[in-house]
Amino acid sequence: GREMVRTWSLLSNPFQSGDNKITLMHNAHLMGWRVGDRIGIAPTEVRARGHGEEFNIIGIDEKGSLLLDKSAQYDHAASFV
Repeated sequence: GREMVRTWSLLSNPFQSGDNKITLMHNAHLMGWRVGDRIGIAPTEVRARGHGEEFNIIGIDEKGSLLLDKSAQYDHAASFV
C-alpha cells in the first residue's frame, strides 16, 4: 500500500447513529487519506464494548472532515477519559 503520514485518528465530535460525516482530531488531507479509502470506527463504550463499523470515504472537505458511504448504525462517543 501507499505510505501515509498517519493511519488513525480520534473523533473530535460525537458520531451519532444516522450521521454520515465525521470530524477527526487530525486533518485527513494532511494524514494522506483519500477518497476510496476504507476506515473503521472502533467501539467507544466503556471497556471497548459496543459496536465497531466500517465505511468507505466518498468525500473529504477542505477542513479534512470525511463524508462516508453510509450512515452510522450506532453512536460513537468523542470523549477521552
